[in-house]
Amino acid sequence: METENIRAREKMVKWPVRLAMAIVALALLGACGDGDEQPQTAATATPRAICPVAEDLCSFGQKVRTSVEALDGDSLVASSVGWDTPHGRADVVGTIGSVFGTSPSNVTLKGIGCPDDKGQPDCSGGFALVFAHPAASAAGTGGILVLGFDTTSGQPRLTGIGVPSDAADRGALLDGGRPGCSVPAGRMPRTTAEECTYLIVRPLQ
Repeated sequence: METENIRAREKMVKWPVRLAMAIVALALLGACGDGDEQPQTAATATPRAICPVAEDLCSFGQKVRTSVEALDGDSLVASSVGWDTPHGRADVVGTIGSVFGTSPSNVTLKGIGCPDDKGQPDCSGGFALVFAHPAASAAGTGGILVLGFDTTSGQPRLTGIGVPSDAADRGALLDGGRPGCSVPAGRMPRTTAEECTYLIVRPLQ
């Protein structure tokens, strides 16, 4: 009788041990199975250009870029000074076509210029948007288009269009700097050399 009790106690001891071993074995099998799964690769976000000025100017610039690619003269000259006419719209669209072709694509917003106020950029009264073909360079290859906007009325109004050809101006527009007076700066009026408003251009990084 005593022997049977001992055997019964041994069975009671071995049973939880065997159960624990079975649980460990199942856990190991599960770990091996997980190892066969390919690790998930996190989606790579497209780097966003850093805005060198107020964010609302960069947002406006991207909207204008869309209009440039669409050759949407109506939206570009809306409420503009001297451009909001059938002839003005045709001039704007024609200039864009001469720079980027009749079906513009891959037009990039390269930089934003603010008028030079005693050596400091000041976009409070106007600004200029610099658009370029990806292959544009200071040497003259690839198109560059500058659109000047006046903001003294509260809303940006197109006041000037520039297609720079001078290498120094093109370099300043693409890489940042101070192009010459022939580049539209946005502010009105600009009728004499003394009234010329120079730009300080900051490129999008």
